[in-house]
Amino acid sequence: MILGVAVASYFVEDIQEKIPWVRDIQLFAHSWICRTMPRKVGPDHVAIVEIDDQSYWAAPFSGEEPTNREKLGDLIRIAEANGALVIGLDIQLKSMDDSYGDDPKRQEANNYLFTQIANVRRPVVLSAGMQLTANGYKEEPNILADDALPRSASVGHVNLPRDLRQIPLRIANLNSFAQMLTDKYQQVIHAKGRLLESDVIKRMQERDEFLYGVFWNREQFLTVSASELLKDPAPRDRFAGRIVIIGKNHHASAKNRGRLSDAYQSPMGETSGVFLHANYVEALLSANFQPGVPRWAGVVLDVLLAIFAYVGFASRTRLWTRSAFVVLLMAPLVVAYFLFANLGLYLDFVLPLFLIIGHLSIDHYIDLQKELLAFRKKAPVEGPRNETPKDPVTTNDHALPASEPVQQPRTG
Repeated sequence: MILGVAVASYFVEDIQEKIPWVRDIQLFAHSWICRTMPRKVGPDHVAIVEIDDQSYWAAPFSGEEPTNREKLGDLIRIAEANGALVIGLDIQLKSMDDSYGDDPKRQEANNYLFTQIANVRRPVVLSAGMQLTANGYKEEPNILADDALPRSASVGHVNLPRDLRQIPLRIANLNSFAQMLTDKYQQVIHAKGRLLESDVIKRMQERDEFLYGVFWNREQFLTVSASELLKDPAPRDRFAGRIVIIGKNHHASAKNRGRLSDAYQSPMGETSGVFLHANYVEALLSANFQPGVPRWAGVVLDVLLAIFAYVGFASRTRLWTRSAFVVLLMAPLVVAYFLFANLGLYLDFVLPLFLIIGHLSIDHYIDLQKELLAFRKKAPVEGPRNETPKDPVTTNDHALPASEPVQQPRTG
């Protein structure tokens, strides 16, 4: 079984996010680590302009798709006027087919949007999807080719990793949306070391791996409703020094009805994609991210825990068994926290750990059933009671001797 744990520990990493209960436990554990991180700072780099229910299900957006592009242009212009250093549009400007372009009836609205992008003095990052083809990943076409965009605009992909604890990095030749926003921000503030050029990012991308990031709750971000911003566009420096991400956060069916239109299960609960990207950017800029523990190290830890667990459960001492169970549950979480907070490594442990617990629990139950059966076989079996009269001579110490007659009461 220990060999099985080692094999499962090595290969299960690629499939565990497909198992719902494993994913939920992983997200809960990651949420606990995020809340207790000693070095985490508040999300002070990113502000969000959300197209919420109040905005999307009323004019001028009116619940229509594609999203009103003239108003998207206005939001970009107003964000810059309110002090934004970089602006990200987490709404894909998709073409209608596999080629660049759009319906001619939207040409005027599209021209207005790109005019606003060209007029702002700050970088604007647009979003695109990456599609897996027979020849690898390929960028999905937007209404304009990347080389036809205004000079201030660039593109980042918004594909999310299978494991939402991780920060998306470059796919093929296109950096992620979060990476592009981070890089443009560092260029604007003239940061000395650019994150895209860091050794850890390059190493992760070369290995086709991801980073594990710290997450913040939605309430911790500076958030402004798109409808409020459009009604009150006056410059107030409300986004001074920040990256502003414009994205959707509305319900799919109607106002306050149905699920969120762009909902994902994150370490901080169900949230919209725009808040995921905001978390990714904050984690990158504040250096609150760590690479995963190498697989071989994870296998070693899982095997050591398995050995300890089997020794503990094999003991006939109840205290040993209980101690092994407690250590088996707590040790991985404590080790994961220590590695994340102090050594800059992230440990994933959930599924191999539960394989051990499940196997030992079944074995322990079977052993208890065997012991109970053996006890029942050894215990004497009582037959039916015989209710025949007892012999007063041999069984009753207080009976009169049989040779003595019973005296009758005197009369007269």
